[in-house]
Amino acid sequence: MATAVTTAKKYALPELPYKYNALEPVISEKIMTLHHQKHHQAYITGANGALERLEKSRKGENTENVRGILRDLSFNLSGHKLHAVFWPNLAPQGKGGGKPGGRLADHINKDFGKAEGSQAEDSQTTSTRTSATSTISRNNSAMQQRTWKVVDGPF
Repeated sequence: MATAVTTAKKYALPELPYKYNALEPVISEKIMTLHHQKHHQAYITGANGALERLEKSRKGENTENVRGILRDLSFNLSGHKLHAVFWPNLAPQGKGGGKPGGRLADHINKDFGKAEGSQAEDSQTTSTRTSATSTISRNNSAMQQRTWKVVDGPF
């Protein structure tokens, strides 16, 4: 019995909702260009490559370990998807920000006391000497904030 093999979807680098220099002086045009065109693109290239290898494996044209291919796909596709969420959450000065509203605000106020408390904690962690990535995620009924140090030195 023959197995149906479909052609995998190819991923593409999304356009930014602003110009590369729109976030200056906070993030330089050079860093934005590098991050978007090289770093994010590398995840897309990796995901598409893994999809091609997986398709060949399913056709019997590749003897590579499928588990390794799926691990590659998972890593690269996750990197792409997280960046696709990241870009629209940045905005030029004066065109974004403000206070959160709705359910998000309710949870921040419940779990951090208020949005300003969460922002103050973020500011302490991400000083001018350290670039850091901070995420807020739900864990059961409480929101938790996690910060990862990425690089020492200003951008």
